[in-house]
Amino acid sequence: MRGTTTAPNFGIFYNDTAGSQIAANQAATVKARLMAVGYTCQLLTADSALAARTLLAQRLEQFDGLVVVGGDGTLNTAMTAMFESGCFVPLGLVPSGRENLFAKRWQIAKDVEKACQIIISGRLKRVNASVINHQYVCHTTLTIGTDPTATCHELEQEIPFRGWKQLRWWLNYLKHSPKFSLNYQFGNEAAQPITTRIFKVNPYVISKGAKYHEQRESNFTVRYLNSQPLVQMWAVSRMMMTHSLANGISHAQAQTQLNVTTKSDVDMVKVMLDGNIRPQLPLEMNIVRDMYEVFLPSGNFI
Repeated sequence: MRGTTTAPNFGIFYNDTAGSQIAANQAATVKARLMAVGYTCQLLTADSALAARTLLAQRLEQFDGLVVVGGDGTLNTAMTAMFESGCFVPLGLVPSGRENLFAKRWQIAKDVEKACQIIISGRLKRVNASVINHQYVCHTTLTIGTDPTATCHELEQEIPFRGWKQLRWWLNYLKHSPKFSLNYQFGNEAAQPITTRIFKVNPYVISKGAKYHEQRESNFTVRYLNSQPLVQMWAVSRMMMTHSLANGISHAQAQTQLNVTTKSDVDMVKVMLDGNIRPQLPLEMNIVRDMYEVFLPSGNFI
């Protein structure tokens, strides 16, 4: 945080557009908790993502830190505002979304009191940002193929599936799910076509839960790429082992640029970012190291 002799001044940003008072109530609880230990706090919200970015861009310079009460989308709104304004302040997160994938990856408790304690402890760590089709985001998983396509189809149903009915629908969809011919290119390598069902990529190297290899944190990690037919499995296995699609090349680390294109109808290929269907092909993804400071629990300093 910025070195000041006065009480830390924090903004508390929350999404109040979903029609529920949960985020507003949690934001009020966070404000009371931080003020109890000597912080000064201001609540911030807006009725759209654009209005929220504008509001944050105008106010960020006043703060020593910003607490985001919400999910992955609310967090990325705040991060986008920082990038657009050029004003970066330490970020705290109180998970309040549906998936909270960023919080799960970094083990930030959904319990408001525990999340506040992480912020009060003052433990900061720099995390990477990704530039996906020229948009700055801080994500956990990007998925292309069957998963987001099935999610899109399921969301289009008039009555959402639940329980065994949902499971049967997903199993039937996976059985008949489409296979896409996609071109993957890491860094300066030549693009390689692979028939793909599911492709997942993560900006962090994760091994056995919360532990990860610090020296490779800036790399892309292919979580899994499940391709058909089986003749493609050698290309897939080689990429997972070497982070390269080229024959005879074994990289010590993955390239920090990924391009994915297709000759098929781009509207058929869905891309899901942290559970939200957003980007479209062609897709260009780059890693920007250590762009944001985030309050994280001590277990993430391994």
